[in-house]
Amino acid sequence: MGLAIARRLGQEGAKVVVSSRNMDNVNKAVETLKKENIEVVGVKCHISNPEERTNLIQDAVKHFGGIDILMINAGVNPYVGNLIDCPESAFDEAFDVNVKGPFLLAKEVIPLMRKRGGGSMLFMTTMSVYKDVPGFGLYATSKSTLVRLTKHFAMELAQDNIRVNCVAPGAIDTAFISKFSKTEYFKRGIENDVPVQRMGRPEEVAGTAAFLLSDDASYITGETIPIAGGMQSQELICLAIARRLGQEKAKAVVSSRNTNNVNRAVAILKKENIEVILARYHISNPEERTNLIQDAVKHFGGIDIIMINAGDNPHVGNLIDCPES
Repeated sequence: MGLAIARRLGQEGAKVVVSSRNMDNVNKAVETLKKENIEVVGVKCHISNPEERTNLIQDAVKHFGGIDILMINAGVNPYVGNLIDCPESAFDEAFDVNVKGPFLLAKEVIPLMRKRGGGSMLFMTTMSVYKDVPGFGLYATSKSTLVRLTKHFAMELAQDNIRVNCVAPGAIDTAFISKFSKTEYFKRGIENDVPVQRMGRPEEVAGTAAFLLSDDASYITGETIPIAGGMQSQELICLAIARRLGQEKAKAVVSSRNTNNVNRAVAILKKENIEVILARYHISNPEERTNLIQDAVKHFGGIDIIMINAGDNPHVGNLIDCPES
């Protein structure tokens, strides 16, 4: 993804500095981009190495006069398995590379951006911070820190005209994910959780990254943008409850005033072998409440449990000013 983002930024007219802890990767990237007439230099940099971070920044200033945008794509996953079994060494490596390194590099670039009157930063997290993936607890835990880092940096740097955002890619077709993409669990995840029914391409991440780093996104800061083919970044509470009840062998009736939400929930639950039916209903509508109850009795013979998750907030303001309607 890093190469795709560097390419897109170069196509948009940026002068690019690419870095990696692997110098062979740096040289290949520079060679590729130069063939595409992109102005680029390459620097070896392990994000956890203070001297190499300093060299990276100094080389950028030396070649291009300053730094206007910073895209941090560093990431490692040194351990796959239950988080409670994670060795300390793997924990330290994940947080050094995925959290501490990006934090320090961004912090070290801030004075240069301030001198230039502003800038834009972009971190890279993952959709697994929103949706649990077995075995990826360490990676997701470390990467989730970047979501909060983005929020706080954005708040603290807004006065300096420095924007800070984050992207959360889902299943993107890269070498990083290739070892898992052939597993049955992964294939089921694409089928059940990704509405577009395919993996993403690095270029699709690059387009969003270039937008967020550009002046076109001048009113966007502190945000984490999912790039995941429609995968839900925040599961509906009611869907999570219906799923858990179904896993406990309950027969479920799900309802909403929004037909699309109902249809989607039923499709998801049925794929998980949960016995479920749908009923479109607005809790304030007497006829629809009656239909809901009748449907439950018709299909399952009665009602043993009821979970009411309805909620609305039609007025924001002082309670003493709330209109009767």
